[in-house]
Amino acid sequence: MILSCGEWGHYYEKIILQYVDDTIEEILVNFYEWTLDIPASANTEAFRGTSMDQTTGETFSDAFLFAQNFVLKNYKQLSRIILPECPHAHIFSITLGSN
Repeated sequence: MILSCGEWGHYYEKIILQYVDDTIEEILVNFYEWTLDIPASANTEAFRGTSMDQTTGETFSDAFLFAQNFVLKNYKQLSRIILPECPHAHIFSITLGSN
């Protein structure tokens, strides 16, 4: 599961999973604008709060974080996760697990 949001728009970015045998798997992640309550089918609203201007302290809109689940094709040991190079796509957590 990935907990994330986008800033200044929506972004569709690739995360690369590299396994210890050097094979890779790519997953595509939706980073939805943190001020809009519009998660897509694969996303779930995980957190709703209030956004604030740090300089004035003024609150001005709701803010959201979205959770997105993925089923990986491979059940192998990971060696690394390569994250997207997008300064406006924010990842707050990555949780790995099995059913």
